[in-house]
Amino acid sequence: KTFKSTQNFWQNSDSSCKIELFPNYFASKTGNDMSVSAMEKHMFNLKFAVKDLERQAKKSEKEEKAEILKTKKAIQKGNTEVARIHAENAIRQKNQSLNYLRMSARVDAVASRVQTALTTRQVTNSMAGVVKAMDAAMKGMN
Repeated sequence: KTFKSTQNFWQNSDSSCKIELFPNYFASKTGNDMSVSAMEKHMFNLKFAVKDLERQAKKSEKEEKAEILKTKKAIQKGNTEVARIHAENAIRQKNQSLNYLRMSARVDAVASRVQTALTTRQVTNSMAGVVKAMDAAMKGMN
C-alpha cells in the first residue's frame, strides 16, 4: 500500500504497526506516547545542539573577520588574486555563520515544542489525578 504523505500513512495504520516500524521511539505498548525520561533526554540533546550551533556561528564570524583583515592586507600590498581568495573565504564564512544561526533557531523551535508537549502531559496527568480524587470524594459523600 502506497501513501502520498506521512499523514495518510499514520491515519491508515494501526498502533501495532507503529511499534514495529519505530521501536526506539515508542516506549509504551500502544505506541502513542514516549516515556517522559526519553523526552527529557531529547530536550537536553536539543538544547545542547542549539548551544553548539550558536558556538559554531560565532566561530565562523570570527574566521570571517580574520579573512576580511587578510583581504585588506593583500589589497594594501597590491596582491589582488590573494585578496580575491580571502574575500571569497570571508563570504563563505559569513554564509556558514548565517546557516548555523538559522539551524540553531529551528532546533530551538523544536525544543520549545517538545517542552510544551512535556508540560501539557504533566498537566494532563495532574488533572487526571484530581478527577480521580474528586470521584472518590463524591462517592464518599453519598
